Order: sequence, then structure tokens, then C-alpha cells
Amino acid sequence: MADLMPPASVMATWPTPNYVDPVTRGSGLLVANALLSSVSFIVTSLRLYTRVWITATPGLDDVFAILAFLAAVAMSTVSSLADARYGWDRHIWDVPLTWMPSSLKCRMLFQITFSLASTLTKISLLWFCRRILGNGISGPFRGLNYSLIASMLFLGTLSLAFIFVTFLNCIPIKASFDLAPDYPHHCLDGNKLVFAASMINLFTDLLTTVVPMPLIWRLKLPRRQRLVVIAIFGLGITVDIVGSVRTYYVWQDAVGTWDSTWYAWLVGMTGAVEIHVGILCASVPALRPLLKTIWPRFLSTGKGTSYGQSGPSRKTWISGSRSQHSHVHVMSKTGDGDGGPYDHLSSSQGRSLGIVRTVELETFVEQKKDTVRRPHTGGRISDELASIDGHGSSSRSTSIRGFESEGETPFRHAKMTFALRSSLKIRPACFNGARSFSAASVRRAAQPFFANEPTAPSVQTAIPGPKNTAAAQELDEVFDVRSLNLLADYSKSVGNYLVDLDGNVLLDVYAQIASIPVGYNNAHLAAAVNTPEMVRALIDRPALGNFPSADWSSILKTGLLRAAPKGLNQVFTALAGSDANETAYKAAFMYRRQQERGGAGVEFSEAETSSAMLNQSPGSPHMSIMSFKSAFHGRLFGSLSTTRSKPIHKLDIPAFDWPQAPFPALKYPLEEHVQENAAEEKRCLAETERIIKEFHNPVAAVVVEPIQSEGGDNHASPAFFQGLRDITARNNVLFIVDEVQTGVGATGKFWAHDHWNLQSPPDLVTFSKKAQTAGYYYGNPALRPNKPYRQFNTWMGDPARAILFRAILEEIESKNLVENTAATGDYLYKGLESLAQKYPQAIQNLRGKGQGTFIAWDSPNRDAFLGKAKSVGVNIGGSGASAVRLRPMLIFQKHHADILLEKIETLIKA
Repeated sequence: MADLMPPASVMATWPTPNYVDPVTRGSGLLVANALLSSVSFIVTSLRLYTRVWITATPGLDDVFAILAFLAAVAMSTVSSLADARYGWDRHIWDVPLTWMPSSLKCRMLFQITFSLASTLTKISLLWFCRRILGNGISGPFRGLNYSLIASMLFLGTLSLAFIFVTFLNCIPIKASFDLAPDYPHHCLDGNKLVFAASMINLFTDLLTTVVPMPLIWRLKLPRRQRLVVIAIFGLGITVDIVGSVRTYYVWQDAVGTWDSTWYAWLVGMTGAVEIHVGILCASVPALRPLLKTIWPRFLSTGKGTSYGQSGPSRKTWISGSRSQHSHVHVMSKTGDGDGGPYDHLSSSQGRSLGIVRTVELETFVEQKKDTVRRPHTGGRISDELASIDGHGSSSRSTSIRGFESEGETPFRHAKMTFALRSSLKIRPACFNGARSFSAASVRRAAQPFFANEPTAPSVQTAIPGPKNTAAAQELDEVFDVRSLNLLADYSKSVGNYLVDLDGNVLLDVYAQIASIPVGYNNAHLAAAVNTPEMVRALIDRPALGNFPSADWSSILKTGLLRAAPKGLNQVFTALAGSDANETAYKAAFMYRRQQERGGAGVEFSEAETSSAMLNQSPGSPHMSIMSFKSAFHGRLFGSLSTTRSKPIHKLDIPAFDWPQAPFPALKYPLEEHVQENAAEEKRCLAETERIIKEFHNPVAAVVVEPIQSEGGDNHASPAFFQGLRDITARNNVLFIVDEVQTGVGATGKFWAHDHWNLQSPPDLVTFSKKAQTAGYYYGNPALRPNKPYRQFNTWMGDPARAILFRAILEEIESKNLVENTAATGDYLYKGLESLAQKYPQAIQNLRGKGQGTFIAWDSPNRDAFLGKAKSVGVNIGGSGASAVRLRPMLIFQKHHADILLEKIETLIKA
């Protein structure tokens, strides 16, 4: 290459070559390459271990980090080879000319691998920042997200351009390695090209440091974590400094002197430091969960926040337990400073304060004072947010919502909320109903879904305590409190833990009578609430039958109908579970009479219209809904007539003359009573069909719970329900499945009737509770009444609750909560089996195997057991005459199950 050959006048000044015993720089480059490559290997391996096995959140930043490491090793190998074999440690006049072609090849390979390693490392860092912000491009950090994307594209384009120009510096390529080519060729000025590339690389080093600064600059960190941040970014600044030094030596090597091999050693040394330290900077943040398990004190906030308790934070990584992902929880900062989960934070300086919990830092991000943003909706939640405070560990997360000013809740006067999203969107077009929720494809590690929830229950006073008692007395002046369980402080309740007014923290496995799906103070739900869409739905609540909002169809399609049971593609929205069943019964009656009348086109007769006003037949026909012994379907007139669980529900209330069928009374353990239980179910089915055929008021529909909940958690096999479906079909009776309590994931399937494998779907499926809205699904268009206003009321549901249900679906899908519930339920059931074997008198008829966390057992001292449960920090419920029933939330995990099992054994021993 002509530009590498100095003029004769320069060569004349060189000393006599010494090829035998030249002056060298020693073996420092070899040692540095070996040491730095080893450190990079260890750090990259630990990064992969952390991401794959601990947090189970590998991402593209990890792929880029691996590729950067491989390129760095290749670069170090090339420079080591050039140093040992081709004179990079000696003056150029001491390098034999026969070595120069190979030395030049090493130089080209070094430049290419350096460029690759540097670019991939920077992209890995920037992609990691993007994971922190969420992969979506909307929200308060939209500008920063665009900057990250643009920076990565810019870096990639520059690297490809440099590699292309370096490789094709000479045409033909072999001219790049010939000192005096004797054939036609054309070469660029390679020395100036290398120096220019080095200057650009220095600029991109600074760019990679500066672009994330708008996020980092707003961090408000505890002292220990501030030290961690300083250390991490100190390393990044070190890379910039080393890059500046390397650029100087590149200038000496390429432009400032002809002694290129002497300075090539320095270029190789500084290049190795720059690249490998850069890889270290890119990987150290991702090691946060691993370091948390080894060195929790340094990485914790140093302040305990266990709901009124002081002292050091407690380690919450549960040994041996695996699960999915976790969740950022941000609650309103209460004005009283009375032991809330965030009382240890500094007060909000702006209008709102958001909390970002990443895998490397807990950060408090101060938002602009009067910014109003609508969260991006419809996407999968960001993978990378996690806690590092004393309550939590690395976790997958949902969203960020803003803190309100003191005394305000997240639901009042919100100035800014936002959700962090990742690139895995929920796509309604390929979302096959609710089945997708239970068909998770990835196993994830066991970190709490709520990083900031307590690690264990904490009971400070008797329950009820003095504050609770006083508040209950005050409430009793205006409200009937005779069914009161406790008064809760929902501003301090987090995840699976319910906090009462006296600061007692209870593991809640009753969940507001099975109605809380994804935890107290769920940040993603709060973000969904703090949107213009929700504000409109709450303030301008429409009469849906007459004046629905323009987006009502979209709300239904992206929420309720996206989770519809298989075969059912329409929905009628209602207000509560009783209302859902009541309107489903009405639909069944109207359908039956419509079919008897001859179809939807046949008008009502004069006799029908006149007699209906007198509550007489034929306008008010004698028909019935069949339910089962011990069933519970609600407390309105129609639903109460199908309720058979407890007399107290029905006393003094007029009821319809409707039939009751026997529900199987199975014997447990099931595997020891197979034939007896099969015979019992066969008997019940036969009796059911007999009643349908013989009852004096024709049966329009049969309604059944997949698991009789209020009646005592009574189960039946899929074969029973398959037989029931066959009976209703051949007798022209509608089949209504009441999924008010069993629906939305608690049984390990999104809908409990998915366990049955029916040949044809139910005619109607009612829902409420965990859906936080209510109604019924159906598929047959004839179930729509033939006239308007027949199935009607003012509200006909609540758009605000439908919007919330959509957010619940997003949360369930993003965390695979149905899969989590199935796995946790199996784990919990095995633990209860062990306790049942150990204490057979205390735990009888254990049931719910393979039904998620929908587990129950009979206890001869049930009421005493439930009464004492709160004293050990557990809120638990009962049903039927003697059943203890578990109704945890979908975020209930194996470490919660361990706590529950321990508390149950404590109660049994007591």
C-alpha cells in the first residue's frame, strides 16, 4: 500500500534494523487482552445467566452484548497475534518486510472487529435503555425513545459504512496488503480514513453517554444506589476518556508518524481497554438481580418500609421458587405520613412523581409539572422494570403512573400517567378468545409480580384493632356494619397484601370475595384509569342502550369480546353478578317463547299483551330456570329463586316456582372413589333430565356453576358437565354457565368451563367479579330479543368498568397470570395434601386438584379457624357449612403459597 511506505528521505533517518534483538514494548498487550477478555467472558456469562435463569427476560440487548463480546474477543485475538508474530510491539524499522503483508491484514481485521465490537456494545446499551422505557414510541419519554432508535440506526449505518470502505479501501483488495503493487490498482488514503473513523467513534461514545442523560439526570436515589449509579456511569465516562487517548494514538499511528507498528501496540492496548470496559458497562446493570441475591445490603435502599415497621429491609428472593415476572407499583403519596409504603420517599417536587424500578436501579423520575399524557394502550408491558428496594427483587413490570401531590389519590386530578410497553403487542386479530391467556409459551423465574409488596404478613394489634373498632362504630351510625370483616386502608394495600386501619398487613387469599384479579394498587390499572378515555366514561356516563359513545364498539372488541369464551361472539353488559344472571334468565325466557311463537317475526297476540300487564299467562308465561342444590346465583328476585345455598339469603322473599336438581356429592380423595363418584354423577344427571321432562313449569334453561362456590366449593367432573350439556341440547333447554366466581383465570383456565372440553359451547356464560364488570356472553343471534327495550335499562353496564377489564386482560396476558395461577395452584395443592396427611382431622375432603388456586377443604372447626386466621396475618374465607375456601388473586405465587401453608399449619397446631 503506497500510503504506508514513507519517502526515502524519512527511511534514511531510521536506525539500522535490528531483527534479532529489537527494542519492544514487552508482553503487556498479550496480558491485557487475556485479562480483559476473561473479565468480559465472565461478565457476559453472568449477564446471560441472570437474564435466562434468574429473571427469564432475555432480550435483544443481550443478543447485541453477546455479539459485541465475540467481536471483542476476535479483536483481541487479532491484536495479540499481530503483537506476537508481526511486530506490533516494535519500531517499524525493526519489522521485517516479509511480515508487513500479514501485519496489514491484522490491521484491517482489527479495525473491522473494533468497529463491530464498539457499535454492538453501544447498541446494546441503548437498547437496554429502550427496554427500561418500554419499546413503544408513545408516552412521556417519546422523544427520548425516538432519540434512542435514531442513535442505534445512526451507529449501525456508520459501522457498516466503515467496514465496507475499510474492506474495499483498495481495488483490487489485495493491493491493501502489498507494499509495492506492480499491477493496476486504486486505493483511498487509508490513514486518514482510520483517523476519521476514530474521531467518529469518539463522537458516538459521547453520544451513547449523553442520549440517556435526560432519564438519568432526573434520578432521585438513596445514597447507596447513588454510589452504584456513579460507579456505572463513571465506567462509561472512563470509556470516553480511553477512547480519546486511543484516538490520539490512532492519529500518531496513521498521520503523525511513520512508526506505525510502534503506535499500533498503543492503539491495540487502548482499544482493548475501551471495548472490554464498554462491555462491562453494558452488562453490569443487567447483573442487578444476581448481585441482589449475593449482596443485598449494598443494593437495598437501606430503609425498611414494611408498612409502619422500621429497620433494615428484608430480603425477598425466595430460594428455589420460580415464577413469571413482576410489577412496578406506584401508589398515591398519602398526606398523613402514617406508615404508607412510600413514606420513606422524598416529597414530590413537581406536580407528579413517577417511580421507575429497573433491574439495576430504583429511580424516582420527576416529571414535568403540567404534562398531560395518555398512556399507550393495547401493548405488552415492558420486560425490564424491576425493584431494588428492600421489599422486592428483579421483576418484569407493567407500567408507571404518576404520584399525585400530597393528599390526592391516583384517581383525582392526574397530571400525568403513563404505561411502559414492550414490542410484544396483544393483537386482537390473532387473539383466539380467552384461550391465549392460558397457553403461555415461556417459563419465567420467580420474582414477585409486585416488587414493593411486603415479604410476609405483619400483625401489630388485635384484629379488629382500636382504630378499626372506632371507625366501625362511626360507620355504624349511617351504614349496616353487621357483616363487616374489617376496614381496609387501600392506600397502603399492595399486591397480595391487605392493610387495615391499625397497620396490620394480611396476606389476602379471599380477595374481596374472589373479585380482585391482579392485586391491590396495580399500577397498570391505575394508568388505565388516568386517561381521557376513562375520564369521559366516568364523568359523562352514557345510557348505553340509547346514547353509547363512539368508541363503545372498540372498547368491547378490544376488551370483553377479546376474552369471550369459545363459540360466543356477542355480549350483553350488566352491573353485577346477580344482574348478569338475571338478564341471562330473561334472554332464555324470551328466546323460548319466541321459538314457541314461531320466530322473531311473529307479533305478540292481544291476549299476550293484555295479560302481561296483569302478571298472568300467556303474556307472563309459566316457565322456569332449573338450578342445583347448594347453588348460588345472586340475590335479585330471579337469581335468588335459583340460589339454594343458605336459607338466610332467601327468607321473607317471595320466590318463583322453579325446580332444583341434585348436584353430585363427591367423595374424596377422588382417585379412591372413582366408581362411587361416577355413579353419583350418573344419578344426578338422570334426575336432572327427569325433572326437565316432568316439571310443571317448563324449563327454559339450566344454570350451573363450574364449582359451587357459596354452597361449599362443590366440584363435579368434566363428564358430569358434558352429560349436562347433552341433556339440555336434546331437550331444547338453554345451558347457562355461571362463571361469576370461577371465571377469569382462577381455576388455571381463563374460563372454568374450558376444563370440560365440551363438544358445543354453552348457550350463555355469565361473568362478573374478577372481570370488574358484568354481563353474559352468547353466540346465537336469536338470543337477542325480537324488539328493542325488552332487554334494557338506563346504564346497561358501565363503560368505565369495561375499560378497566381491558387493562386487566393486558396485565394477565403480559404476565401470563393464568399459567402462573395453574402452576401455583398445583404447588399449593401438593403442600395442602402434605398437611392433610399430617393433620387428617383438620383438613378433610381436600378438593380443587388441577383447578388452579380454586382450592377448598372441610374443617370441623371452620369458624374458629377463620376467626384466628387474621391473628397470624391471613385473610381467608369460608363457604357452605364447613368449607374453608381459597380465593387468591392471579398474582399469588409460590412464595405466597409457602407463607400460607406455614400459617395454616400454625393455626392447626394452635
